Amino acid sequence: MISKSLLFSFLLLSFGISTCRMENGSREETKKESIWSTEHVYSTHVQDTFAISTQYPKEYHPDSVRNYPVVVLTDADLYFPLLAPILHQYEEVGIWPAMILVGIGYGSLDRMDSLRNRDYLYPEALASDEITAKAGGEKFYQFLT
Repeated sequence: MISKSLLFSFLLLSFGISTCRMENGSREETKKESIWSTEHVYSTHVQDTFAISTQYPKEYHPDSVRNYPVVVLTDADLYFPLLAPILHQYEEVGIWPAMILVGIGYGSLDRMDSLRNRDYLYPEALASDEITAKAGGEKFYQFLT
């Protein structure tokens, strides 16, 4: 069973920065607009499919060996399209370092609204919260790790 402090730490880390190793190569001309890709990934832990969006730094090249921080963003259906262009803009003007943004979403705002309680609830809802969703925070944590 995961302790409250461990889960809280994980949630903080989900918005925090870790590093990711890339391979070396030359930089190609990059576009000014924010570009990302989204893949649908099935989780055997949660037994559901998630939309995983990824945006690389403007300076990123697949052949690079440079390390980049990685930011993992939950509720990505809502926040990823807002944050992705900001990260590129902050990278361009030097406010933040170049980083990889990975968003964990559900594929739509309606699905996000109905399923986020399942995935973020741990260990269970309080009766006073009047939430009927079954706690699935531990399974979601297993999927992310």
